[in-house]
Amino acid sequence: MNAFKTFEINWKKLVFQLLPSFLRHKNLWAYAYAAIGNAVTLDSRTDKYIKSAVYRLSHTPKKIHIQKVLNDHFDRQQRRIAIENIRNTEPIWFANRIEDKPVWFPRRTPGKAPGLGASFFRPSDYREGDADFLVCLPAALKPVHKEALGDWLSQIKGQVDYYKEPDKKYRIKWTD
Repeated sequence: MNAFKTFEINWKKLVFQLLPSFLRHKNLWAYAYAAIGNAVTLDSRTDKYIKSAVYRLSHTPKKIHIQKVLNDHFDRQQRRIAIENIRNTEPIWFANRIEDKPVWFPRRTPGKAPGLGASFFRPSDYREGDADFLVCLPAALKPVHKEALGDWLSQIKGQVDYYKEPDKKYRIKWTD
């Protein structure tokens, strides 16, 4: 954020330089600085707003950017918050068109009896609910009190909702 150094105004130095040299004693300088107090406050608020707007605009709905934002706000030191993809694989159903019955593929495991059917995907690979990705929060960050937990989760949801694409859904998962 060194680009903002160009637009910073040193208000104390400006007031001191604008006062004529014969009026530069302590009391008048303090009075002149107090007179521009509202301008100093407005300038600092504007700078803060510009920096936050640039920060928000520099992060896109990509999951890596959402992860960075969450770590910047909630786990600045250890950066343990992660975002995981949920595979969007739908189960593949094979059917016998003539009999209109499912087709079973026997398991061919040496030394074992044939099973009911072959598994092409693990059940955990199937899409769980309507979530497109998981926000994995470490259990160490979980607040103790329920009220604090609700506030904390609503802050996380607010951050994720701000940055994610509108059609994407997510779930929050606690990890160890």
